[in-house]
Amino acid sequence: MVKNVKRVNNKGDIAPLKSGNTQRDSERDDKHKPTLSCDQFDVLCMPTNVTHYLSTKTFNQTSVPKGLLAAHSTKAATWGKIIVKSGELDYVIDELDNEKFRLQPGIDGIIAPEMVHHLEIVGPVEFYVAFYAKGK
Repeated sequence: MVKNVKRVNNKGDIAPLKSGNTQRDSERDDKHKPTLSCDQFDVLCMPTNVTHYLSTKTFNQTSVPKGLLAAHSTKAATWGKIIVKSGELDYVIDELDNEKFRLQPGIDGIIAPEMVHHLEIVGPVEFYVAFYAKGK
């Protein structure tokens, strides 16, 4: 079960995910269920006033750093976006009772500042992480 999470910005200054949604692990096999969006879970939203400042190299199922597979977080005021180029990847938000989201091309994972999370490899995949901050 997902815990209540405070809005990113009380003014509603949020941007949807790239495709406007992501899929909860339990919903992805049922096309009639709604997909999870930042309207439902604010930690899946990124403020519109952040700037991209760094991207990792592209990783695959064998080259992914072990640190990404263990619980970790971004720094304060740093947002991340997990972008899958091919295949699928599970994004697990530890702080939300290990809520799991299946990412794939067009369905990005948003990482809120200091939110503890980890990734799970589910098969062949290519992905990278882009980082954003205010004023960088």
